[in-house]
Amino acid sequence: MGTSNLVDGKPIIYWVNQQDKIVPYDAGYVALVKCENITVQNLNLANNGDGIFLAFTNQSTITGNTITNNNNGIKFWGSSTNQIIGNNIRKNGNGIFFSGAAFLDIAHYPSPNNTIYHNNFIENQNNVGDVAGSWWIQGSTPAVNIWDNGIEGNYWSNYNGTDNDSDGIGETPYTIDEKNQDHYPLMAPIMIFDAGIWEWTQYNVFVISNSTASEFSFNPKDALIQFNVIGETGTTGFCNVTIPKGLLRAEGTWTVLADDNPIIPAVNEDASNTYIYFTYNHSTKTVEIIGTGAIPEFPSWIILPLFLIATLIVTLVRKRLQTRTFP
Repeated sequence: MGTSNLVDGKPIIYWVNQQDKIVPYDAGYVALVKCENITVQNLNLANNGDGIFLAFTNQSTITGNTITNNNNGIKFWGSSTNQIIGNNIRKNGNGIFFSGAAFLDIAHYPSPNNTIYHNNFIENQNNVGDVAGSWWIQGSTPAVNIWDNGIEGNYWSNYNGTDNDSDGIGETPYTIDEKNQDHYPLMAPIMIFDAGIWEWTQYNVFVISNSTASEFSFNPKDALIQFNVIGETGTTGFCNVTIPKGLLRAEGTWTVLADDNPIIPAVNEDASNTYIYFTYNHSTKTVEIIGTGAIPEFPSWIILPLFLIATLIVTLVRKRLQTRTFP
């Protein structure tokens, strides 16, 4: 494990046999070898052979990173059950490359069962590459990975499908190879908004829209998400918003407003997230999404000491009153 070397002035992270850690936020290159439960988040990784290299690394999460101008944005070698969510993967040779073959001994180390969704694959020479099927490992086929969450997938800049119902999801799958498909490709790049860190957990809200969204904010006190949208006046805009249930929830119906005008949304959910879809007439508008409950404004690690301090003060006051003598 080391950080002594630099790339573009940023430390190189090369971890071996590490578990349950978060990669430092100033890393310029990340290699994880035989690691487990590592989080790689909110990094800018550019101008390397590989932006991120996973070798025999499992159950780790790569999220919120901008990965550009590398030979391979993310390279896998014998690594499985990882989550690649909410990254901007742009202008690389391969956006993702499944490697894992040794030329001399003809060994093959596939990387199956990784979950990959809510990423933007934009202007890569090849969005996804796989060494399987190469001439020196003839007879091998690409491992099967998961390219959507059953509701939404990834944005692919070379996808040419249609969206007949204007919900932001393509009607036909994006085919990577015969065993791998994104069944719910996104029609517009996904925008990733930082909702904050609460009790050491980073929460992001994902917005798919044909509008330009900006000025995002989250108010836990009012159980409110707010952002602005702008588009060509006279056209129809849509938003498909993914909200973590741990961040904001609604018991019953959600309230959605565009410039204070109520909108009836379509709502789906899974175990972790709520998916809210709605349309509006374009111009510049302020969108508000209001639930009935949110993560506490003050996390429990702050509330508990405050409670203990208050209890201590009450105890001291009582003792002083009990020992005080009156004339």
